[in-house]
Amino acid sequence: MMRRITRPLLILLALVFLLEAWLWEHLSPLVAWVVARLPLRRIKEKIAAAIADLPPAATLVVFVIPFIVLLPLKFLEFYLLAHRRWFAAVLVLILAKLLGLGVTAFIFDLTRPKLLQLAWFRWLYDHVMTWLAWAHDLID
Repeated sequence: MMRRITRPLLILLALVFLLEAWLWEHLSPLVAWVVARLPLRRIKEKIAAAIADLPPAATLVVFVIPFIVLLPLKFLEFYLLAHRRWFAAVLVLILAKLLGLGVTAFIFDLTRPKLLQLAWFRWLYDHVMTWLAWAHDLID
């Protein structure tokens, strides 16, 4: 009985994980293209230079900032859902997802080398990549 319940749940989790990974893989180049066209070259260069000078632990703080900045959009989503404004909630969800993906992809590209110097982050990153491969295998 438990096996019948567990397998569909695992497949559902794998599909969600793959959807997130697909969004990351396919939308991050598009977002990177848009960000590259923004007339913020000096600001982007200054951010990259500032991150380059940070130690790995401080780089983690920089990596978490996009999640904190987008938190008000998450609250807005819940508010809209609570008031049954489904369309507006979906629009805010899509906006938050695209903004989050763009900023996170940009920051992660800059911070990845430093973050991978942290043993626990490298362990987590390796496991996420393993889970991604597992999800692909499960769905294939």
